This record gives sequence, structure tokens and C-alpha cells, in this order.
Amino acid sequence: MDYLSVMTLLPEPADIAERWLEVVRRYGVQGKAVHNARLVAFALTHGVSRILTLNPDDFRRYTEVTAVTPAKLLEELNGGG
Repeated sequence: MDYLSVMTLLPEPADIAERWLEVVRRYGVQGKAVHNARLVAFALTHGVSRILTLNPDDFRRYTEVTAVTPAKLLEELNGGG
């Protein structure tokens, strides 16, 4: 499946650093998990509530977003979810 055909690419917000830091502070994120916090900040900036990932456990702490695996997305697109 061509995932780009069912997704919209969004621009980088000018204030992403501030929003990222806000998420990091709110959730007490440290270490390599700060990269996921940046993705959450990006999503929240654009009103996105779902993140496509192979590692949904990495996003469980963030109450504002739901992590979706590619398999789950395909299931939903095929009417199973």
C-alpha cells in the first residue's frame, strides 16, 4: 500500500522547539524518549490525534495522542476496525 496516498504531509511549525519543550516538561521526558515527545508536539500543533508507529508503547504516556501501528491502520482501512 502507498501510505502517502492516504496521509497529508504537514509543515514544520516555526514554534516547534517551544512546543516540544512544553511536552517534555509536562511528561518529565528524558533520554532518547525526547524524540517521541517532539513527534507528539508536532502532532498537537497540527491538531493530529493519531500517530503511526511500529512502537505504540513509546507513546502510551501521552494522553493527547493515540499510537496506531501500520497493521492496525490497514485493518481500519479495510473495514475491520
